[in-house]
Amino acid sequence: MVEQSATVQLLRKLKAVYDGIPFVEKRGHNQHHRYAFVQNVDVVRDVRAHLLKQGVIVVPATVPGSVRHLTETGGKSFVTTVDLIYRFIDTETGAEIQVPWTGAGADTGGDKGIYKAYTGGLKYALISLFLLPMTEDPEHDGLTEQPDPGKQRDAERPAAPTIPRDRATLILNAAIDAGLASAEQTEADGPVAYTFTPILKAKLADLGVEKIGALNVDQAEELEAFIAAEAAQGPGNAA
Repeated sequence: MVEQSATVQLLRKLKAVYDGIPFVEKRGHNQHHRYAFVQNVDVVRDVRAHLLKQGVIVVPATVPGSVRHLTETGGKSFVTTVDLIYRFIDTETGAEIQVPWTGAGADTGGDKGIYKAYTGGLKYALISLFLLPMTEDPEHDGLTEQPDPGKQRDAERPAAPTIPRDRATLILNAAIDAGLASAEQTEADGPVAYTFTPILKAKLADLGVEKIGALNVDQAEELEAFIAAEAAQGPGNAA
């Protein structure tokens, strides 16, 4: 049985990782849709370097029988989900902390879905565990001095505002036109019920929301680019 002091030591090492990474830059750039994003390689590289300094390793595992492939009847696009467990282990004491997670990956044909689910699962598990802000440093050019954590915390941007209702409506209509959502009204004066395809649900989950109206302006831009890309593939590919 691991002594409590060893667990406390591991927690202190994980806190050191918190202190060592004030943010992750959006170094990825989608040339076609013109938006920046945080790359998996940047998250893993930054977190890995600080974990190594603390003598902590990460051992991933898949929950047996948890791989699921979701698609609509006759659809060509798949959303693959898998339940994961990440074990953060202190190599000095053997103490460990387990973090359960679920990864999701969308793919046409489904053969690469599991790999995307693994990759995305690790990326967002690390982002969530260490509460990593995803932004650009306005003073750091990536070539000169490293950012000072104290200064960066003071300079972090406030949370992006939620999009207005009219923009949410435009995004929803674009999703319907792209075949990613549908609307049904059973009564003339009744409410409209919206249904999202598995691939759109997975994208919203990837953005951390359940409803389009809950998006902030940064998330809305990413979702709009995603919908445009799906629409460009033509009907039948957005299942």
